[in-house]
Amino acid sequence: MSDVAAQRPKLTLPIKLAYGFGTVAFGVKTQLMGLLLLYYNQIVGLPPHWVSIGLAVTIFFDALWDPFIGQISDNWRSRWGRRHPFMYFAALPAAITLVALFNPPLGWSDGAITAYMIIMVIAAKATISLYEVPATALTPELAPAYHDRTQLLTFRYFFAIFASSAAAVMGWLVFLKDTVGPDGEKVRGQLNPEGYGPYALVVGGLMIFSILVACLATQRFIPFLHQPAARSIGILGVVREMLATMSNRNFLVVSLSALFVGVGAGLSSGLNIYFQTYLWGMGSANLAFIVAGTMLGSLLALVFAPLLSRWYGKKRACMILMGLALATTLTPISLRLLGIIPHEMNGTSELTAILLLDRTLYGAFATAAAILTASMIADVVEESQLATGRRSEGLLLSADNVLQKVAGSVASIIPGFLLLWVGMPEKAKPESLDPSIMTNLALMYLPATALFALMAMGAIMFYRLDRAGHEANLAKLADAAALGAVVVETEGGVDASDLAAPGARPA
Repeated sequence: MSDVAAQRPKLTLPIKLAYGFGTVAFGVKTQLMGLLLLYYNQIVGLPPHWVSIGLAVTIFFDALWDPFIGQISDNWRSRWGRRHPFMYFAALPAAITLVALFNPPLGWSDGAITAYMIIMVIAAKATISLYEVPATALTPELAPAYHDRTQLLTFRYFFAIFASSAAAVMGWLVFLKDTVGPDGEKVRGQLNPEGYGPYALVVGGLMIFSILVACLATQRFIPFLHQPAARSIGILGVVREMLATMSNRNFLVVSLSALFVGVGAGLSSGLNIYFQTYLWGMGSANLAFIVAGTMLGSLLALVFAPLLSRWYGKKRACMILMGLALATTLTPISLRLLGIIPHEMNGTSELTAILLLDRTLYGAFATAAAILTASMIADVVEESQLATGRRSEGLLLSADNVLQKVAGSVASIIPGFLLLWVGMPEKAKPESLDPSIMTNLALMYLPATALFALMAMGAIMFYRLDRAGHEANLAKLADAAALGAVVVETEGGVDASDLAAPGARPA
């Protein structure tokens, strides 16, 4: 064992938890931004298709920014390592931009407010990516073993989902709780404009805290993580390297699956709050209770993901979980359309219990599937390193993530136009809304969601890297490092310089 390996800090449970805790920032941000369509449509008063188009415009930025940050951090050289400079820098700007997004200027025209929203969404996404992309890229280096990295990713996903759900509960019970208007009429909390500003401020504070916790906990590993060799490369060389890395077959397969997942997620995130408010007639207290099911589901995913991975392998387990997640997400709305859960059940404890069970199961299955998908991408890192000579965790994981975000942004156009198509009025009241509007919306939503989920499952079938293949890749890299061999891609083929770089270690 080398001196470097002997001195390397152990990845203890407290460090794993602190590292995973960093995704609280992403989770709470995701929860709040999931309310953007409702907020800018029903609160600010913009037409729904304007909001959807505005949100979709940000895909062009996402398509470039995340892989760019991944590539830059993969090759960054500093005494703070490759990842931590970006992670530390992100904390304050990520919080500020989110707060600004939910405090739009007063008195501006619809066009000006739409432009403001687009700029703030881009800024919020850019700053959180400065943390998330490098932080996610740490996973393969912190946990190189096949099942260990699944466990580490499980903690990351658990904290992201749990924090998102907890932020929702906090919102419904504290900032967006139901109130009584001056005329004595009940006002749904999610339609109360006064709660969003303070809500965003508290969420911003949580983002700063969680990012700093993860940065400080992993800082001790910096001297023992991979450092890229110093080299000079032009912009065309950077592009060639990015394309070579992302042409990996297993990466492309998982990315295609992620693309379909992203479209389905974008569709759901835009319409879920409408179904909860107008189809199920949920008030803020009931919403908080139901969201707690997602929190419980994320706890169950802590067990499901590693266990099913060991039993069936990552690919097969992921496909099983995707199918179960699809079944649970379609069931309640389908039962409403069939008349098994009639409109008269709205507001009853029986309906709340049904939706709570649905969210618990969906949260468990979907979160566990996402964990295994990310773990499969992480396993591609060593396979790609053997082919290209570069450790490209940041690029691979960010490129996969950006496909989901781009697909989700494209899909975010759809809810606005569906709402326009079914005749959803602005500032609608649940009690007076024509029930046929939500019925027609559900009839379009269900088959679209099923289609994209099935395509995601079909794509993942072609993933070919199992545990044996991953361990073989680790052995080859360990042998190369022991021999002082290097695998760096050059114009002439393979050169010897990278794996033996200071601070490098076998994957």
